[in-house]
Amino acid sequence: MLSKISASGIGELLTGVKTAESYLLKKALENLGIKEDFTTKAMEHGIINQYEAFELLLKDKFTWHDEYTPINDYCGAATDCKNETTVCDIKCNFYIDTFLEQVKKLPKKYYYQVQMQMIAEKVEQGIILLYLTSSELDLYGNKIEYPYPLEDRNFIHEIKKDLEAEDRIMNAALNGNKILEHWISVLQSCKVMERDEYFYNQMQGGETYRKLKTAASIENTIKKAFRVDNEFYYEIHWIRQNRNNRR
Repeated sequence: MLSKISASGIGELLTGVKTAESYLLKKALENLGIKEDFTTKAMEHGIINQYEAFELLLKDKFTWHDEYTPINDYCGAATDCKNETTVCDIKCNFYIDTFLEQVKKLPKKYYYQVQMQMIAEKVEQGIILLYLTSSELDLYGNKIEYPYPLEDRNFIHEIKKDLEAEDRIMNAALNGNKILEHWISVLQSCKVMERDEYFYNQMQGGETYRKLKTAASIENTIKKAFRVDNEFYYEIHWIRQNRNNRR
């Protein structure tokens, strides 16, 4: 099944060319069965503490959901919890400065994420719960919580349906899906290089390869890509100067 454009990534499509390309390459690789086994400390912290935040602050008014809801054939969203009128996404901060910054100003990518969740669940309201909780554990594996009461460690941003943002989201998802399908086709048909050849060409043949995901423009580079195991590369062409011209 084609990996879909998701609410968690829609902000990447809307906040810059390079972030959009990086997101679409990641989705293309997922469709080829190549998934990065990579999580940051912040990602792990969020996964571990989302349900705790729900239990402490939301369970009386919301139902835990955390399931993908399709919008159409190529995009959808997975809200953390919801009720009949509202979706809710939970962000678990563990840096105090980040929590306070996001209380004052919500990152635009989170705003788009919840707008897309509203589209998927067909509601007109959304909230983002910011939950500040420590990642520090004692010797017995028990959390050493920040010395502040719960009411000081959470904040809710209320978000109303935004038709202009909805149009931007759906156009970005449509265009992103077209690029995604094209890139999948290109990567499926690219040359496969053996690892021995990959090393020999660089050590003895004077060639230089770099990972496709590091290219300044993936769109302009992807047709030159080749595959080594589960990674895609392209060749760097250096400008060779004549020694006599360097005197």
